[in-house]
Amino acid sequence: MKCKIEKHVNMSFTGSNVLAQIQDNSTPNIDLLVRESIQNSADAILDNKEFARINYKVGEFDTELFKNMFRKFEYIDENKLDNYGKYLSISDENTTGLLGDHKKSKNKPQNLYNLVYDIMNQTGKKSDAGGSWGIGKSVYYRFGRGFCIYYSRTLENNEFIDKLAIVFIEDENNENNIIINNNNRGIAFFGDIDYNSENEPPMPIYDRNEIREILSIFKQDLYENEVTGTVVIIPYLNEKKFLKKLNDEENYWWKNDFSKTIEIAIQRWYFPRLQNKKFKGKYIIVGIDDEPVKLNHFFGQLQKMYNGDDEKSYHRKIRSKNPKIDLGDLYIRKFESSELFMNKPYSYPDPLTMLDLFNERDDSLPIIGLTRSSGMITSYDSKFRNASLNDNEYLIGIFKLDKEEKYQNERLEEYIRATEKANHKDWQDANVEKFPQLSDKTPVRKIFGQINSVIMSKYKISEVEINDSSDSKLRKILGKLLMPPSGFGDGADVGRKKPGENKPKATKKKKSVILQLGFENGRLLFQTSTYLEESDKIDFVFKIKSGAKTYSFVEWINMGFELPCKLYDMSLSGLVIGKEKIKGSKKILFETKMGDKLLAKSLKIQFLKTLSGIPYGISMTNVNIEDEVIKIIFTVSVEPLDSTYSISIDSSIKKDLEGEYK
Repeated sequence: MKCKIEKHVNMSFTGSNVLAQIQDNSTPNIDLLVRESIQNSADAILDNKEFARINYKVGEFDTELFKNMFRKFEYIDENKLDNYGKYLSISDENTTGLLGDHKKSKNKPQNLYNLVYDIMNQTGKKSDAGGSWGIGKSVYYRFGRGFCIYYSRTLENNEFIDKLAIVFIEDENNENNIIINNNNRGIAFFGDIDYNSENEPPMPIYDRNEIREILSIFKQDLYENEVTGTVVIIPYLNEKKFLKKLNDEENYWWKNDFSKTIEIAIQRWYFPRLQNKKFKGKYIIVGIDDEPVKLNHFFGQLQKMYNGDDEKSYHRKIRSKNPKIDLGDLYIRKFESSELFMNKPYSYPDPLTMLDLFNERDDSLPIIGLTRSSGMITSYDSKFRNASLNDNEYLIGIFKLDKEEKYQNERLEEYIRATEKANHKDWQDANVEKFPQLSDKTPVRKIFGQINSVIMSKYKISEVEINDSSDSKLRKILGKLLMPPSGFGDGADVGRKKPGENKPKATKKKKSVILQLGFENGRLLFQTSTYLEESDKIDFVFKIKSGAKTYSFVEWINMGFELPCKLYDMSLSGLVIGKEKIKGSKKILFETKMGDKLLAKSLKIQFLKTLSGIPYGISMTNVNIEDEVIKIIFTVSVEPLDSTYSISIDSSIKKDLEGEYK
């Protein structure tokens, strides 16, 4: 085995570049690994096979034998490797394997080159692919010490070929690095020397005996007979590192077991294709330590919806009127907790927990899984309207993009995939260079709009719940007057009790109720209502949701990050409900002078800004001395600059005891 350490040259990428490629702080790394690895296998299923077998395995390996492979290399310090370690292997069968070699070529398949050698390659050619060797493959190097072993058996030119390559990637800026060459960029390739091309990386090892010796360190056998496929081995698996984030959530019963976490992630993202013979395409059989993963009750219900076999689901063709085409199919259903086995004796976690969305949003929002023909759930999107749900009810839907439909002469499948990020998440309309004729079109917006229409027509809230101390007559007046304008949803973004909790005692509270989160003209819109008595002061502060945590704009900026959005303007309308039922409204733009503004002679407004002048919220105080109740509706336009993160708005009410605005 030979080694080539990549040296710094102009415009070259480095190990630190590779490790930072997937800019996704909201999806757990285990989920990213599962999504990438399964899709890579699913994209490579042989034409004459109905399914692929994929297996994840965790085990211990002989670290001394592993380190011995590198002792002869001058610039590799194997003594910095631990004397004990586990490995993770991901193998598949009934796939083509890694076709091609270590050189870039336009005239033959180059799966091996794209996955192993061209690490920063971003796109694949198959429009219906899910992974296709994009830069999402860099996730492999996050799980161990930086080594990744690729073994594959292929059938090329009627000949079965075994090949093995090893890649090592680390952050070249770290002090305790394994590569000790001062001019290295944190990347090393291991294989056999190609004597005809010294500038190329080492070619793979083709000798079956040498491959067998390396694989034996990890108790892995060679493929035999006519079986083709690929094995990816990650030595020095750091299990605890990737389970640590789950320790705060008691509801994650799989939280402390790496294999069980993988098992749930497999179902979370691939229930449409997992052991599903009704899948329109080639399905997959996935195992953990050679035991097939079986869908639990929750994901089994979702697969029935996906197949159109759930009689209780509502089915709607999602269509575009201009142009007149079918965009896809929506299956949606309101579930009771008992139907999801959340009650004893089963005690399944609630859907937000099963889908790892527990800390991201309120459970009154619908859960809509988006999927293309690849059979992987792209995301469980939250860009939809609130629904009218009782305690222990959940609205769940599956949207299946039409694979063959064309939008302005381009396949929807191809357009949507071109807008996805490296982690294959998040549908959005974009000005994609490959589709200049679609730069002013909005198929994704049409899809979301139609789904929202279904939610509004079948599951909308008829009245806004009012929580204050006024009498029933005033409640009725407010319920009619304070509905949001046409085009917005009706659901209040207020929490519902979790299963098993006792109902809280009735208390007299004044609340700020967030009515709507949606899109209009490409901007993210918030709408809220609040009820203020004399001297009540309410602050509305924008927040950023990143994974399981939420940060205010100020906290985010103080951590040194750029805001993932840009605030544009704020429109306010006010209703004062009292003896004379005064009504008033005024529009205030961010371009106006930041300061106190008077609204309907009863409310003073102050924009909240950082020291550098970035608006992050608004503060309002009721200065009406007659103790009247005020209703305020305001809409804030926000342009998302990075849709990896979601934006929310939070509020708090307190008395202005110091008379700050009087």
